[in-house]
Parts: sequence; structure tokens; C-alpha cells
Amino acid sequence: MNNKNTILLIIGLLLIGCTATVNKSIYIEDGQTKEGDINTVNGAIIIGENCKVFGNSRAVNGHIEVGKGSLVEGLTTVNGSISIARQCSVTNDIRSINGRIDTEMETKIDGRVSTINGDIEFKGTHILRDVETINGDLYLKAGSVVEGNIIVEDKGHFSDDEKHRIDIYIMQESLVKGDVRVENKNAVVELHLSENSKVLGDIINAEIIYENN
Repeated sequence: MNNKNTILLIIGLLLIGCTATVNKSIYIEDGQTKEGDINTVNGAIIIGENCKVFGNSRAVNGHIEVGKGSLVEGLTTVNGSISIARQCSVTNDIRSINGRIDTEMETKIDGRVSTINGDIEFKGTHILRDVETINGDLYLKAGSVVEGNIIVEDKGHFSDDEKHRIDIYIMQESLVKGDVRVENKNAVVELHLSENSKVLGDIINAEIIYENN
């Protein structure tokens, strides 16, 4: 399925959802508990501090913000960023099609994290599964840990002679327990590895650049 069809499918799923809103942002106030999915088209999803959301949050043409100390399930955006504050717990996957993903200290993510066109930046975050990108840079900072693999996927629509550059930064005592694997033959990937950070698995099809702390 190409990117356009994926976007149309997600929009369709949002519109048939009983909690879907159009042209309107959704706000979950500090300390609230929400049962069920949160869906919006042309609006943001703002989750306050110390909230519990037992359902997936999905936004098309809007961003998602998660406040400090909140527990949420899956997060998905199309044309929007995802930002997660300190001490949060995400129990499912995080996915952005066209948008950046940022997480702050002491956050735990049980699922996969993936972007198509958007950078990912982790600060002091523990990710239990894979981190995947097609056309975005990746930053691991402040002791972040990836239990799975980092994968540059081969799903982009690039011609054989069209190369695109991706940078992966593993720094500040961060750790990847699995592989760093570049599957896209049209991606030129530089892995910037600080001397106090580690990749325990294999590094495949990426150039390693050793950095000072």
C-alpha cells in the first residue's frame, strides 16, 4: 500500500469512529481518565499531566501532545508531530507519517516507534521494541535505550539514482541492544556514535562516525 492510500485509509477509519471529531481539537484535562479511542481530523489532541487514556489516539492534520506522568496507548499522526513529556508510559506503537516524534526523560514505550518523513528524538527514554524510519534522522540522547533494532526501511518511493541522506546519532550513554540495519539501498546513512554509547548488535550498511562525548 502506498503512502497516499495509507493516509486515505487512516482518515476513513477516523471518520467512522464514534469518538471522531472534524475541525476540532480534543483536550484531556490534567488527571482525567479516558476510556476508548480519541480520533480527530484537522485538529490536535492535547493530553494533560497525569492522565490515563485507555485507547488509541489518532490525528490527521494535527499534532499530539502528552503531558508529564501520563499513561497512554497507541499514538498516530498523519501530517502532525508527536511530543511526549517526562515520566510517561506508552503501551502501544507510536507512528507518524509526516511529522516529528519527541520524547522526554524517564518515558517508557512498550511498542514500536516509526516515521515515514520525520525526525525522531529520544531523551532518557526506554523503547522495548524496534525504531523504524524511511526518511528521517534519529537522535538517542541522555541514556536512551532501544531494546530492539533501529531499521531504515526500504519502503520509500525513490529512483535508483536518487540518494537521500539519513543521520543516526547515538550519544550521551545511550544504548541499542539490537542491530542498526539499513535496508534501503538508496539511503546514505551515517551513524554518529559517541565514545560512551554502544550498539550491541551488528551495524549493517551504515558508515560509523565516532564522536567525542
